[in-house]
Order: sequence, then C-alpha cells, then structure tokens
Amino acid sequence: MRELAALELAYLFPIAGKFRSGNYDGQVQYRLNGWGRALANRLAAGPVGTARAQGVQTAIGRHLAAEAEQYRSFLRQLDVARQNYDTDLMTAALALPIPVLV
Repeated sequence: MRELAALELAYLFPIAGKFRSGNYDGQVQYRLNGWGRALANRLAAGPVGTARAQGVQTAIGRHLAAEAEQYRSFLRQLDVARQNYDTDLMTAALALPIPVLV
C-alpha cells in the first residue's frame, strides 16, 4: 500500500476520530486516487484481467456471505452522526477478517 502511495496511485490519511481511543496514534487508511482507479480498471480489462477480477469478486462475495453476521454486528455499533464512542472501535474493526472503517 505504501508503494501505491509513493507512486501517487493511492493516498493515505489519518483514520477517523471515531475509531480512535484517545490521541491520534499514527494509524492511516488508504484509498485509490483517480490514477489508481484508472490503472485498476485497465488491469481488469482484457480476458486475463477480467477473469482475475471476476475471481477476486467471487472470493470476496463468498467471504462476505460466510462472515456476514460478524460484519453486521460490527456495523450495527456505528452511528454516522457520532464521532466519539465509549469503546475503541478501531480494535473491533481490526478484529474483523477484513477490517472495515466507515
């Protein structure tokens, strides 16, 4: 991920305050920028890329179906209007098979 950011294909930013307990601890999240999305779309094009992209989508879909209740349980704890929680939601997010930040 840091390589993608170094190549300016992704950007990183501090995690939201609602996922922290106490002071900022240096944790960041990444997102593809416009160039990163364009590259990802290009890599997914063509027969080989399309097959790989479909394989990944299928695997993610199976994972989400198998772990749906665990993700639902975590997401039910969140309130988009609130930024401060009594508990450390970052620890709960990192305990998920694939961490989720919203």
